[in-house]
Formats: sequence, C-alpha cells, structure tokens
Amino acid sequence: MKVAVVSAYTESHVSLRAELIREMLLRGHEVVVFGGDPEETWREEFAKRGCSYRQFFVNRTGTNPLQDFKTIRSLGRRALKLLSLSYLAYAQDAKAMQQVRNLYK
Repeated sequence: MKVAVVSAYTESHVSLRAELIREMLLRGHEVVVFGGDPEETWREEFAKRGCSYRQFFVNRTGTNPLQDFKTIRSLGRRALKLLSLSYLAYAQDAKAMQQVRNLYK
C-alpha cells in the first residue's frame, strides 16, 4: 500500500518520524513523504531511507483562509496523483487532508 506521511515541517520527518517511516517500509508499504521544503533539499535524504519526498505549498505560520485553501489544493494535486490514498498526517495537516479527501470523493 502507498502511504503518505504529511507534515508542514520537513525536518520532523527525520527527527520525529524516522522510526515510524522505517517500520512502514519494513512492512512492505511504499512511503511518500510530503513536506513544505524544496524537493532538491530533501530528495536524496529520503531516498537513502527508502522512500520518496514531495514538496507541497504550506504557510506554517499563517492564518489566511486563502493560503489554507492553496495548501489543500497543493496537497490534493500531489497526493492524488501518487496515492490510492492512505495517509498519516499531524496537527493541522490532518484537517487539511480530510478536506482534500472530501473534495475528491
């Protein structure tokens, strides 16, 4: 199964979720990591760990609903192209991913 792990702060995938990602890979899942930082910065790091990395637009400190919508669209476009859609999201991302699923039902 393809699994998306989503966090606005890309470093947290390495510092906090590396064990979780490794375990999913060991169980035979294909893991796609989504973060807010450029793909060029993180692609190689996640490839070494056996998964892929995709950037999505996110304003981590904003309160503008239009920026939130842009985040939802960005995630939706990238995730739905890649995944059959199982996902693991943290904090505000969980709400955004649920909205994405509702938009594309």
